[in-house]
Amino acid sequence: KTEMGPLRHVSDYETFEAYQEMGRSKFNLLIKEEGRLCAEHLEQALGIPHYFAPVAFRLPGIRENYEIIERSLGVVLDTDEYEQAASCQLAEARRRYAGSTAAVGAGAHSFEIARLLFETGVAVPYIFADAVTTREMEHYEWIRMNHPEAIIMPPTAPEMSDIRESALSVSFCVGYSAGYYCNGDVTVPLHAEIEYYGYLGLVRFLQAIDYAFENPEPIDSLTKKQVFII
Repeated sequence: KTEMGPLRHVSDYETFEAYQEMGRSKFNLLIKEEGRLCAEHLEQALGIPHYFAPVAFRLPGIRENYEIIERSLGVVLDTDEYEQAASCQLAEARRRYAGSTAAVGAGAHSFEIARLLFETGVAVPYIFADAVTTREMEHYEWIRMNHPEAIIMPPTAPEMSDIRESALSVSFCVGYSAGYYCNGDVTVPLHAEIEYYGYLGLVRFLQAIDYAFENPEPIDSLTKKQVFII
């Protein structure tokens, strides 16, 4: 909660002419690594500074992002209400899912989400990731030190073709890769159109786990409804 000018996002505009309004922005908030080159170009060409505060799923990272935004804008954000809501949702997730097992294959967020689940009392025996990004390195190292039993597998490797027949079993899955290789009927798909940003993003993610348990669906059916294959 704070007083500031309008927030602009590319998805808000339906025509190229309307999109030009983006050029009136005072700064760009970069939340995905993929946009770094574009943000750097806009800073050089138009003098619009950018600040990197990527999506985070753990409270310390979310808190750090808001501090970056505060320094960027020169304001103080009132986030106590939202942090409390996220903390309560985490406590409820711990009550519901501690002692269960999960597989995670969530792209650029696989290791942070796995760490979040470990810290919530959920065992994560399988993590599907092709690489460790710079942002994820601290979470990868934490997992290797504190949970060396976790098996990390590259989902796009040719040798993974036989893994699905291995009957890997967990209570629930996060991400399509995890759901596919573990034949998960309880899978959190992490929809690309839903941005899990900030404290509200964490609440949405934890609620998505609840929804997956309340509405189990075979992974083959889930992917057919959600994914375009070209």
